[in-house]
Amino acid sequence: LGVEAFAPSPLPQQQSSAFRKQSSPPSKLFALNTYARTKWNPRGPSTSGFGSATATSVPYDAIRAELKLLMDNPSWDDGSLAPIFIRLAWHSSGTYDAATGTGGSNGAGMRFATEAADPENAGLEVARAFLEPVKCKFPSISYSDLWILAAYVGLEHTGGPVIPFQPGRVDHPDESYWESKNMS
Repeated sequence: LGVEAFAPSPLPQQQSSAFRKQSSPPSKLFALNTYARTKWNPRGPSTSGFGSATATSVPYDAIRAELKLLMDNPSWDDGSLAPIFIRLAWHSSGTYDAATGTGGSNGAGMRFATEAADPENAGLEVARAFLEPVKCKFPSISYSDLWILAAYVGLEHTGGPVIPFQPGRVDHPDESYWESKNMS
């Protein structure tokens, strides 16, 4: 199913009128987050698996601050990493298949060759490389949560709304995920 199949919730009213004019209809990333919060358990069937962490054990405010420091990067494209972080989250989330329960922002599968090799994900290794020092500094956050949080901070950095972050996505430990789903 595509994102268009899910009706997004209205955008929060605390955003500026300039942003509302530029972003009507609401962003697809916002729609995906709204859908994930209401319809899908991002923790998967068990919260005890690899990459899981309680919300209190991960310093999300400190990670947000670190991500804000990364956003302005004169050596990258137009000087901002926000667009590539938003694209990373979009591609991570956009693979969700409700029929099979595969894909989506749970798993951070682009770390592995099978998903990274998808032509749609070309160039996203750069976004992942920019985020790797943040992951090393804050190892308790899952890659899955980091990619989504980086997009949220990118949206905020570019004048978009502050989106409440819902943590709990769990990373796949290896590529065996695709083999178990007959996807390799």
